[in-house]
Amino acid sequence: MSFNLPLLSRMSIGFKLAMTPLLSTLVLVGILGYTLFAVRAQESDALLVDLAGRQRMLNQRQMKEILLLAQGQQADYRPTRKALEDTLAALADGGEAVIDLASGRTVQIPPAPTDELRAKLSQNAQLIADFNRTADAFLALPPGDPQRSARLREMLERGQQVHTVANDAVTLFTAYSARKLDGMLKVGFGITLIIALVGASFAVMVRASILRPLSRALQVLEGIAGGDLTTRLRVQTHDELGRMAVALDRMIDDVHRAVAADHVDWDRVAAQRQELDRIRQMIESSPRGMLFADTGGRLRYVNPSARRLLAQAGPALGVAADALEGADAALLGVDRAAMEASFAAGKIGHGQLVHLGGEALRMFCVDVRADGTRLGTAYYFDIITEQLRNETLAREAAEREQAQARVLREQVEALLKVVRAAASGDLTHEARVDGEGAMAAMAEGLQRLLGDLRMSIREIAATAQTLAAAAAQTQDTSRQMGSNAQATSVDAQHVAQAAATASARIETAAAAVEQMSASVREIARNTAQASTIARSAVQIAESTNATVRGLGTSSAEIGDVVKVINSIAEQTNLLALNATIEAARAGEAGKGFAVVANEVKELAKETARATDDISARIQGIQSDSQRAVEAIGRIDAIINQVNDIQATVAAAVEQQTAVTAEITHNVAGAAQNSQEIAQGIGGVAARAQSTSEAVRELSAAADGLAQLAATLENLVHRFRC
Repeated sequence: MSFNLPLLSRMSIGFKLAMTPLLSTLVLVGILGYTLFAVRAQESDALLVDLAGRQRMLNQRQMKEILLLAQGQQADYRPTRKALEDTLAALADGGEAVIDLASGRTVQIPPAPTDELRAKLSQNAQLIADFNRTADAFLALPPGDPQRSARLREMLERGQQVHTVANDAVTLFTAYSARKLDGMLKVGFGITLIIALVGASFAVMVRASILRPLSRALQVLEGIAGGDLTTRLRVQTHDELGRMAVALDRMIDDVHRAVAADHVDWDRVAAQRQELDRIRQMIESSPRGMLFADTGGRLRYVNPSARRLLAQAGPALGVAADALEGADAALLGVDRAAMEASFAAGKIGHGQLVHLGGEALRMFCVDVRADGTRLGTAYYFDIITEQLRNETLAREAAEREQAQARVLREQVEALLKVVRAAASGDLTHEARVDGEGAMAAMAEGLQRLLGDLRMSIREIAATAQTLAAAAAQTQDTSRQMGSNAQATSVDAQHVAQAAATASARIETAAAAVEQMSASVREIARNTAQASTIARSAVQIAESTNATVRGLGTSSAEIGDVVKVINSIAEQTNLLALNATIEAARAGEAGKGFAVVANEVKELAKETARATDDISARIQGIQSDSQRAVEAIGRIDAIINQVNDIQATVAAAVEQQTAVTAEITHNVAGAAQNSQEIAQGIGGVAARAQSTSEAVRELSAAADGLAQLAATLENLVHRFRC
């Protein structure tokens, strides 16, 4: 089957494929250029429409400036009028038109494109000229002129006419721009459609020129895949597909000649190929060197490991490792006669040790045969130079190590002898090792250790003796402290008993004070009764008060004094007796009472002397009082009764108060002393108990210290320094 498109058959596939995007790009560029042209045209038309519309703005602006000027304000309408006239002329005939009144920037515009537009612009120019004449006439009239209003109305009407015609011009320009744009769109669409049709036709032809040969080639390849070697492409194009078809036909012819058949089993071929690839991969990746030589002794295959290993032989190989194929196998240094003799003897393999360029090779040769026919010889080898060198070094190292081991064993025996002696207590041996190294350093360290140990043993011996002496002294001290603590404990018990006795006596004194307080309360009641009787005596004595005023008063006072003194003497003697008894009972704590008793005795003596003096004076007065005795007999008896009671009460109260206060003070002091004594005794007892425990602990520690000293002495005696 033949594909012969006259033009496309001569184009390459690359050119064909490049033409499609190139044509598409040209189409897009054309469309883009035409679009830009249309946009520019639209911009030009938009400018014309804008300038046409600006006539209305300029006309209104001119009217405003004229009105301001007519009102007397500052305004200039002439620049606006000139811009309006220039714009209208440019729209009609073409030329430059001002597009920015402030900066004066101009733009070139084409003339009016249609007769209708030119006529409309000419009409507007005439109306503007009429408006200008009317405006000039209006401005020429002075203010207040009757024609001024008429001219103003006329000017406004003409301005409205200009505005209307300007609107018509804008409408015409807009309609023209729309028609122009519509025409451009139609033209652009037509051009685009034509280019698209041309491009599509070209794409179809390119597709046919590529896909048809490919489809035919696919059919042929499917036939080859099925084992059919009879089909051919016969494509007659000059592009890449044509050349590929020629090459494919040639390949089919070669395969046909190779298999000598019109059909082939590709599965079997693939299996054989996989097996060959697997074997080749094993040989290629083997770490051993493998070579194959034909029956003529020429090397036909060398695996990568063989190249790498033989390259280590250097110039001794006689050929570069990359050029071994085709070289004589004799360069391997194998004894060929011995190898052939082994093969002739029926052996499959033959091994030799070969030296090549300073390297040692362990070579193994194999006789390769197929169906009884010899194909050649396979060589397998490893470089064992390093292995042999390592074996030699290992033997030498083993011999050196054995010698070193003997020396080391002797040194260790010497050190062990010193260590065993030290273990048995003999530190007099010296650790000496000749030479340098770890054993010498160990011997030196052991020697320093033994020296330090000897010094330490001597120091420990001295310390043990000192410790034994200190232990003995500590034991004596602990025993003495034990005796002292025991005596302190006994004294504390005695003091505690004395404190208990004093406490009991203080309780007795407290009871006596309580009884005395009861007596005082009884005396108080008697005093109240005596007061009642005394008031009765006073009433009776008032009648005789004048007679015995002087003598009665003196006798009463002296009698009172004598009675009081007698009562004081009696109470003092009683108090001294009681105080002496209580002081004897209280023992050490009653020393205060003894002092009080002594003072009371002295007071009794002074009282006795005073009583003697008073008695003498009473004897002198009694002679004067005899005359009034009878008159006041009854009163005297009553007063004497009252005075006796009052004197007794007063003396008793006074004495009881003093004794009570003194006893209370002494009881309080005794109670406080008793508490302090009890607290002190408790502290003494606790300290005595603590001291006893400490003494026991100290004694135990002293015993342990003595045992430790004895143990140290025993240990030290085991060593000889």
